[in-house]
Amino acid sequence: MGAETSAIYDNLKWAQEVKRVLDNGLDNTLRDLQAHRRDIEALPDTGVPGELRREVAEDLATLSERLGKEDFYKHTADFNSQLTHLKGRVRDAVITLSDQQKLRLKEGVEELQRIPEWEELTQEERGNAVNRLDGLALAATQNLVGLKKLLARDYDINSTLEELKRSIQRQGQERLRQRMEEERAKSGEKGPSKLTRKVAVPAKITTAADIDAVIQQLHEIKAQVGLYSEIEVTFSVGNGGEQ
Repeated sequence: MGAETSAIYDNLKWAQEVKRVLDNGLDNTLRDLQAHRRDIEALPDTGVPGELRREVAEDLATLSERLGKEDFYKHTADFNSQLTHLKGRVRDAVITLSDQQKLRLKEGVEELQRIPEWEELTQEERGNAVNRLDGLALAATQNLVGLKKLLARDYDINSTLEELKRSIQRQGQERLRQRMEEERAKSGEKGPSKLTRKVAVPAKITTAADIDAVIQQLHEIKAQVGLYSEIEVTFSVGNGGEQ
C-alpha cells in the first residue's frame, strides 16, 4: 500500500506540474505547433508547399518524439524555438509563392497578347482582360492562413486565364468571320473562299525573335483557317535573313 500511495502521489505531483506549465503558456504553444503540423502535412507534395514539407519534415518528427515523452513539459524553450522556426519557414514559403504568382500574372498577360485574335479586341476590351488578371494579385499574410489563400488563388489564376483565352479566341474569330463576310459581300463573292497567304521566313534564323516572327505569322493564319473552305500557304525564304 505504501508503494501504491507513493505512486499516486508522484502521479498527482506530475499532473500538477504539467498543468502549471501548460497554464503558463505551453498549452498555447503546443496548440499552435499542432496546427502547423496538421496544416503543413496536408499541403501538396509539389512546388513551394512541397518544398516546405520537405524542409520541416525532420522538425515535425522531432516534435512528435518530444510530445511522446513524459517530461515533455520540461521542454518549453525547445517548443517555443521550434514554433518560431516553423513560422519562419512558412513566412518564407508565402513570400516565394507570392512572388511566383506575381510573375505568373505577368506571364499570363503576355500569353493573352500572343493570341492571334488579341488584335481583334478593342483597347477597352484588352484593358478589361488585363485588369481581370491584375485583380487576382493577392497580398497574403505571411502565415498559414496566407499560404492557404495563395494556394487557392493559384486555381483562380489558372481558371481565369483559360477562360480569358477561350473568350478572346471566340470573340476574335467571330469578328474575323463578320469582316470577311462583309469584304466578300462588297466584292460580290458568295460562300466560302480560298485563303491564300505567303509566310516570309529568314534564310538564316539567329535569334528567338526571328522564330517568334515566323510563329506569329502562322498563328494569324491558323486563326483564319476556319473561315475558308480551302487554304494555300507558301513560304518565301529570304536571302541572308532578309524577308
